Amino acid sequence: MSGWLHVLYSIKVFLLLNSMVKRILSLDGGGVRGVITLQLLRHIEETYNIVLHEHFDMFAGTSTGALIASLIAYKKMSAGEILDNVYTPANLKDIMYQSYYDKWFGIFQYKPKYSDKGKQDLINKFLLGKEEQIAAVKPEKTDKKESIRETLKEEIKKELKEELKREICLELSMCADKQSVQLDEEVRSDTILSDIGSQKQLKENIHTMYCVKKHLLITAYDPSQKKPIFFRNYFNMPNFCLADVCNSTSAAPTYFPAAKVTNLDDNVTNWYIDGGICNNNPANMAYIDMKKLYPNEHISLLSLGTGISKSSFDPNKDSNIGGIEWIFQDNIIDTVLDGNQLMSHLCVEELSKENKDKYLRVNKYLKLCSGKIDDTTDINYQFMVKEGTTWWEKSKTDLHEFFFGNTKNSNKINSD
Repeated sequence: MSGWLHVLYSIKVFLLLNSMVKRILSLDGGGVRGVITLQLLRHIEETYNIVLHEHFDMFAGTSTGALIASLIAYKKMSAGEILDNVYTPANLKDIMYQSYYDKWFGIFQYKPKYSDKGKQDLINKFLLGKEEQIAAVKPEKTDKKESIRETLKEEIKKELKEELKREICLELSMCADKQSVQLDEEVRSDTILSDIGSQKQLKENIHTMYCVKKHLLITAYDPSQKKPIFFRNYFNMPNFCLADVCNSTSAAPTYFPAAKVTNLDDNVTNWYIDGGICNNNPANMAYIDMKKLYPNEHISLLSLGTGISKSSFDPNKDSNIGGIEWIFQDNIIDTVLDGNQLMSHLCVEELSKENKDKYLRVNKYLKLCSGKIDDTTDINYQFMVKEGTTWWEKSKTDLHEFFFGNTKNSNKINSD
């Protein structure tokens, strides 16, 4: 085989293999440290000319990672656009705003450190822009045929009962699970993530989980039932307002109040808090879900953390400290986040090895920026950006292999 024919054949094989892979981007929680994640993703986009919302099939996120995942999957924003327009120093300061009274008397904190007004305003502004919402709720009619078609659709929607919709979704999901034919998977995805989502959006006049055309997984925690909550726009799960979901997954205890979320299918309301309490790294659930959706496909999973804080725990001095000491040393939050994200990583590491899937975890010890999830100082913002660039420089080899190497049987953690 001549040289150029060999090149063409290699390209064809590469494209064929990659077309059979389902790709997941999983993003950890970590407050303002989401800036590190975004800077790393920006380098990936610009260096490899990758459009994130097109490249990945599923997006999973917790807390700040959930907001980033939603902006990519739903608003189709690049990491650079999110960093330049959403995660700006000014916006982060608005989210973490404190009155002078709270700053001086925070030691006697009897309520959340911050109100969630700044956070909600930011989510509503960039995730549910008014102009986009109106356009989505009231589609523009282009001609008479289109008008008649839309009228007929509306009449059909009125006749369809909710139970019938659920049965149809269930049948489609069963077809996909059985993997009868590849076309069944695509029809199921298009129907559940687009058509049904659009119908619910039109009915409720809001942007919902099912409006997102990519698979989306977001974690939260129910403190009243003491159980993890997983918001999904697949498996025929209940429907929720996307903004409410993002507000709940980022409602970190002691920092923000619990968030109210209403199930749009049965109008039942619950209060949830930050998903980092139980699953700060949602890669494990994303991997399991994707295997259920596409059991015969290989999976390629990129999991990005927001950094590991160096422990200030000294066993010689701190082995017998009490509650106040733990709080002052900021060890409780760090311990919870770092501990459960590592367990999730170990789970995916074993499962991906067993199934010969591709998995890369990038999460490093913080060398420059503060470990605090609410440090909005200008100098710390600059350090977070530099941290993201440092991660990129140290991870380039592994990332290149992840995106352009063998499509399966690759499993690494990049965390030095």
